[in-house]
Amino acid sequence: MKSSRFKKISIIALGVTVLLFLAVLLATPYIMGLTLERWLVSRGPEVGKVKNIDFNPFSGRLSMDGLIVETRGGRTLSISHASLLFSWRQLFKKQLYLKELVLHDAFLLVDRLDESGFRMGGLILNELKGPEKKSDKPGWEVGIASFVLQNAQIAYDTPELEATYYIDQYTLTGLETWNKQKPVQMAYKGRINESRIDVRATVNVLHATKTWKGSIALEDGSLALISKVRGLQQYEPAGSIDIDMQLDARMQEDGSVNFASEGAIVFRDLQLKYEDFAVQQDKIAWQGRMAGNKSAGQQFAGTVEGQLAGAGFALDNQADSMQFLLGMFDWQGKAGVTPQGDSLALTMESELAGEDLHANDEKNKVSLLGLEKFNVSGIQVAGLEDIQVSQAVLQNFRLVEKESIADKNAKGQVPPLLQTAKVEISDARMQNRTDIFIDSINFDDVAALVHRSKEGSWQIMPAQHESPEKIREQPDPEIADQGAEAGPIRFTINSLQASGSNSIRFEDESLHRPFRLLLHIDELKLNTIGTADTAEPARFAIKGRLGDYGAIALSGTVNPGQKPIFLDMKGTLAALDMPPFSSYTGRTIGYNVTSGQLDTDYTVKIDKGMMDAIFDLHMRNLEVARVDPESTAEIDSRMDVPLESALAMLRNKKDVINFKLELKDDINNPKFGIQDAINQALAKAMKFATLSYLKYTLQPFGTYIAIAEVVGKAGKEMSKVGLDPVTFPAAEIVLDDKAGKYLGKVTELLNNRPKLRLELCGRAGEKDRAALVEKRLAVQKRAGETGTVKKEAAAAGITVSDDVLLDFARERAKLVKESLVSQHGIDHERIFLCLPEIDKAPDTDARVELFLD
Repeated sequence: MKSSRFKKISIIALGVTVLLFLAVLLATPYIMGLTLERWLVSRGPEVGKVKNIDFNPFSGRLSMDGLIVETRGGRTLSISHASLLFSWRQLFKKQLYLKELVLHDAFLLVDRLDESGFRMGGLILNELKGPEKKSDKPGWEVGIASFVLQNAQIAYDTPELEATYYIDQYTLTGLETWNKQKPVQMAYKGRINESRIDVRATVNVLHATKTWKGSIALEDGSLALISKVRGLQQYEPAGSIDIDMQLDARMQEDGSVNFASEGAIVFRDLQLKYEDFAVQQDKIAWQGRMAGNKSAGQQFAGTVEGQLAGAGFALDNQADSMQFLLGMFDWQGKAGVTPQGDSLALTMESELAGEDLHANDEKNKVSLLGLEKFNVSGIQVAGLEDIQVSQAVLQNFRLVEKESIADKNAKGQVPPLLQTAKVEISDARMQNRTDIFIDSINFDDVAALVHRSKEGSWQIMPAQHESPEKIREQPDPEIADQGAEAGPIRFTINSLQASGSNSIRFEDESLHRPFRLLLHIDELKLNTIGTADTAEPARFAIKGRLGDYGAIALSGTVNPGQKPIFLDMKGTLAALDMPPFSSYTGRTIGYNVTSGQLDTDYTVKIDKGMMDAIFDLHMRNLEVARVDPESTAEIDSRMDVPLESALAMLRNKKDVINFKLELKDDINNPKFGIQDAINQALAKAMKFATLSYLKYTLQPFGTYIAIAEVVGKAGKEMSKVGLDPVTFPAAEIVLDDKAGKYLGKVTELLNNRPKLRLELCGRAGEKDRAALVEKRLAVQKRAGETGTVKKEAAAAGITVSDDVLLDFARERAKLVKESLVSQHGIDHERIFLCLPEIDKAPDTDARVELFLD
């Protein structure tokens, strides 16, 4: 009876227990859902609900459907379906081990509620705020055998980032926090906004040595995503980026970092801004390997090897309206940086090529530099102390064009200051940041412009008109000190040559009549040219043509590094047309050159500041004309005679003028001026040559040749060269033998100088008057007219008028002209008679004075 009752009670208890267990089992998912919903709402959102939760305690599987979290702004978190499978056994070891975790069709919004922090899915997670409190008790550890996230979105809406991550599939396997040696495998395939991304990696972030090894592929990533990131905001990055890289990175416990990568990075439509600078690059691509390391407390060191190529580069400086353009560049090689003291040392072995390089001044419409193509090979860099280039080739190089690139087809374009079809530089090296060595430089088809503005300044580049209010910044004192320590740049060039068609155009617009001259260079060679104080004098040789027909050749040595400069050269100049130089002669000496050609042999030496130059000048068919006929020209005042007269005295039968010009002066003298020095030397040389020739031709006569003041037109005093006079006996009009021989010498002079004219001025004197009185007394005596009257008394009654003396002076001049015309064959039109005069001095001889005109 009792047994039956106990059995009945046991059955009822078992039934109740089973029912309670089933009730708990059935209620657990509901309780879990209700607890989850309450927890979600407690974290801030307006709505937090779960459609269904299913839990199987026997298998350890939990699934959930329809999780939705909403705030006033809308949905912030949703999971269509989630399931996980955990291990009961490892719970007893305080290890939450998820054998499987799968999320389908999930959405998560990350935003910032206020300055207090971020919200994840609309939830304010206070647990994440502040530093984690450490506990001496061992905590729970987590393991995930497999985590799969499919068809998910993570939306970022923060001041730093606005983007949506679309996750086609994300997988993570092998996470075990209790096994820190074990790496985690992860893969992500999806999109960032519209940019496809694929990441696969083996990662270990739990071990003291953290590692990341895998691949990253990104297509058309927008740089605008990082435009709000702190530190990058000021650059306003824009454009897109493609990445296809293999990356292996490692961070040690002490903070040191090592990484290595290989693959490609491509930027398209890249735009960056910084203050007044704006950078734009149509495309720039890197293909190769990169590696680097940074030890704890040490500077970064790294290497790159591969190819960097770009197209459509533009750098604009809006403050100064400067623009730098590069159509294409291609760098191939390897480079590295290593710590060196407090700085980094650069090493490089590479090649560089490019096209369409331009530097423009947009404000003044000036192209400062233009280069069609360039190729630099054999680049070797061992820090800034040693840089080498085996060869550099520049094609169609242009320096300073008045019109900018945009206006290069405009009419009236000014030619560039320098342009060359090709430049080849071989074996260039820079050492110690100051010493530059170049084995050879070869130019092809050089055209240079030496230009002087209307304002009178020789310009390296066309004038740039800046406002007077513009204040230029002072150089950084630290940079200035570094420059002072480095010292001035010194260079040495073993060989410099020009081939092909080369020319230098001289233009001087400061003159009333602008001067233009074209120098064609057929040969140009310079050897061992340098600016170092110890450099040997450079040897040079130049041959070419001046203008259409003039020929020039010069050679010598020069040492531009010596202070003062050293120069020793000699050369020749032939068939130079002189009329164009009227632009200078008219202003400096007061005469225009209306015709003529110049030949000269010259030597020029400058040593220790002293200049010694000699020019043997030969001028053919030279004709000059005064700029202002009413004023005394500069050269006339220095020579004391008109230049026309001096030139006429120097012209030979072939209409050639020969004389030597010497320039000797101290070029360091503050009063030294090359224009004044030339004027002085020219006046002295011509005066000396003129008088020397006259004395030589007229010898043994010509002892009284001198500059004389005579009365010219309108009674104006003027200077002329006076020859020895032809003297006459008192009261006689007859030429003696000595006068005949002298007139023969004068004839020789006139025949040798066809441009010369002769002016004859008769001069009577008191000796003539006394002699005429004597003659009249003698006549009276022979006629018996005087009787016993004393001689003195008779003479007192005889007078000779001035008119008689003037007649004597006039007749003597006519006699000299007649002799030169009839007896010596001189054209009468070359001989002029001036008004006769009476010389009142008592002891002067009667004479006919000769003046060259």
